[in-house]
Amino acid sequence: MMVETINNVYGRTVNPFNRKLSCGGSSGGAAVNAALGGDVISIGSDIGGSIRIPSAYQHLYGLCPTFGRFPAYGTRSALPGLEAIHLVSGPLCRSLDSMEFYLENILAADPSTIDPMCSYLPWKPIDLSGEKLTFAICLDDGFVRPVPPVRRALKTVKKLIEDAGHEVIEWQPKDLLRDLTVLSLKLFFAEGAETIKKTIKASGEPFLSQFELFHLKELEPITVSELYQAQEEKAKMLKQFLDEWMATKKLTKNGKVIDAFILPVAPYPAPPHNKAGWFGYTTAFNVLGWPAGVLPVTYADKNVDIVEKNYEPRNPFDKQIYDNYDPVESDGCPVSIQVSAKRFEEEKIVAVLKVLSKLLQDSQK
Repeated sequence: MMVETINNVYGRTVNPFNRKLSCGGSSGGAAVNAALGGDVISIGSDIGGSIRIPSAYQHLYGLCPTFGRFPAYGTRSALPGLEAIHLVSGPLCRSLDSMEFYLENILAADPSTIDPMCSYLPWKPIDLSGEKLTFAICLDDGFVRPVPPVRRALKTVKKLIEDAGHEVIEWQPKDLLRDLTVLSLKLFFAEGAETIKKTIKASGEPFLSQFELFHLKELEPITVSELYQAQEEKAKMLKQFLDEWMATKKLTKNGKVIDAFILPVAPYPAPPHNKAGWFGYTTAFNVLGWPAGVLPVTYADKNVDIVEKNYEPRNPFDKQIYDNYDPVESDGCPVSIQVSAKRFEEEKIVAVLKVLSKLLQDSQK
């Protein structure tokens, strides 16, 4: 449940691009292993960004799939029994070919025969290479502003898409990314984090400092009635997000609904240890239950991605991220973007990632 990878037994897993920086979490070990060539395909779990954030920090392709398509049965969760937001498993890879190989072959084995929560939906690859696509891009969710290298990555991809003849609209679905993230904390810790507390107490371990982000020690369980109300609120937000997505056809020149949504993975590249902050760009999609993939784009550059001297932070989260950003510290670190599509559209995400990856490769020739 942390965006770090550290425990009291093995210690801290560090970022191979800069050991002073975080490798992300909670699947940080899987990401580092893939980045260093320890394996071709790492498998991680994601309930709030735990595949996508480490993938972004290690220059990997990653995919958080739709719940109910890829198996997760038997995966150990920090919150067993949580049904309001589902844990999913997915790949972290150095190449798109490896990612697609994993996805296609896992589905070919029909996970519905093993995982009772899975449906049988075989992989049906699609080719978008000759299509004119329509994208929405979120440069800023209006709550936490991405730091300079992340904004540069988004603008780079936006320009490449437009230069290739595709359409891009700037779109931020009202305050839903923020509101879904705030709601996620109520759903995650509806039991007052009792399972986590009992596990820590049984082992005699101290609370890790990273838990302070969630104030776990002070949490109390909510009532069943309050849980039902939160789940009803979630259902309304899901409908609102879908309506906003479908309404993009009123904003596009071709009158079509967007093919995919581009936004940050996190508002920063890999941060210093213990300084991870806002995770709203990823967690919103776990609440929605929509798939999202990660595309490596560039690397932070201290000579280009300078601090905005006159920026006035909007809130404590925004201020924390602004204050922690150091161009020298981030220099050379990977910068990625996130691409989302509707439920069960993993094939479209992979196809879009292929299109964007080729645009990036061609621009570097």
